[in-house]
Amino acid sequence: CDSLPSGDNHDEEEEIKNIKTICAEINKELTQQQKIVIIIELIAIILADGEISQREKELLDAIARAFNISNEEIDLIKSFVVGRTPQELNFDNILVVSNKVLKDGWYKHLVRTEIDGFAAILYLEIVDSYYLKYIGNSELLLNGIAVKPEKILPFSTGSTIRETKMAPIYYSDVISSFMKGINETRITFEANDIFYKFKNDKIGLREINISEESGKLIGIMGASGSGKSTLLNVLNGQEAPFSGEVLINGLNIHKEKDKIEGVVGFVPQDDLLIEDLTVYQNLYYAAKLCFDNVKNEEIEALVIKTLNSLGLTETKNLKVGSPLEKTISGGQRKRLNIGLELLREPSVLFCDEPTSGLSSRDSENIMDLLKELSLKGKLIFVVIHQPSSDIFKMFDKLFILDVGGYQIYYGNPVEAVVYF
Repeated sequence: CDSLPSGDNHDEEEEIKNIKTICAEINKELTQQQKIVIIIELIAIILADGEISQREKELLDAIARAFNISNEEIDLIKSFVVGRTPQELNFDNILVVSNKVLKDGWYKHLVRTEIDGFAAILYLEIVDSYYLKYIGNSELLLNGIAVKPEKILPFSTGSTIRETKMAPIYYSDVISSFMKGINETRITFEANDIFYKFKNDKIGLREINISEESGKLIGIMGASGSGKSTLLNVLNGQEAPFSGEVLINGLNIHKEKDKIEGVVGFVPQDDLLIEDLTVYQNLYYAAKLCFDNVKNEEIEALVIKTLNSLGLTETKNLKVGSPLEKTISGGQRKRLNIGLELLREPSVLFCDEPTSGLSSRDSENIMDLLKELSLKGKLIFVVIHQPSSDIFKMFDKLFILDVGGYQIYYGNPVEAVVYF
């Protein structure tokens, strides 16, 4: 903007006209998220000298109008770019991560005592996206890549901020700060005195009791043969208990199946993907099977929304391939399997070993996705083996079975260590 000549009014009008023409071309090619990145970079360049001249402001306003970005959003981005202290970033749409507790009246804040300086994360509602900025001397890593001080980076689904001595900051940690008080319709889930026998009269489950509500992530652990998968099948309605009942909002899921249709989702351990179709096509055809009366435009919008929430937008046109002849990674396959269930937007979701066979990083990403879904109001039950300490701490509750179907623990995950 500084390089543009400051001629008479006619020249300025001509420049504005040229900018509108360029922006019209950009509008055809780029998504709204990409246009936001352009605006952020542009503001950063303009503010390099610490202020915005009247001429620069006029040009910026013209570009923002052409990109359909409001003055409020522009002002928020300006504050985020120029802010160099936590106090200058005290906005409802900005989360600050610092090494000490901030005073009362602070909008959004996370404490990491090991961080030098502070990190800030901006949420832009217009594109439902997050952006990271760091000021300090710690060796901060975003998804394994070093973060340069004052450089603004997109903070996308599944992202993790790490530092050698610092507890990781997951994507779910960030969105939870922005989603307090935002929940779906509340769901209550109860399993009362569940007793289950196999056909050979062997006892699978004994006096199982669970009471939960939406917005929680529940981990189910236990030795092989202890009855974890059996418990999952009874809780999700596939198997009926010998005695006892499973209730969702007071409705017995085994006796009143028609009343809870669509409320419960199940992601099995084995994937259900069609190998010769792309990521997008797998979701599209699953949606067509689920919603036969919905228009194609609405289904396409639902599929794109699901791809975005799963962080699979960049791989949507890749063929899925088989587990032996991989085209997409194991973590992406698992996320896509979860996506097949999320299309129906169930309120209660059961996942059978979603991290099995995955690397530690992919496992964290999958669990971070599930944690994010729980923060949005879903109740999620996950059968898991050998979680890392970071994954272990993500659970709101831990349920442990012993061989023979005995319930031996149900409570806070961290307190389980002391209990045993």
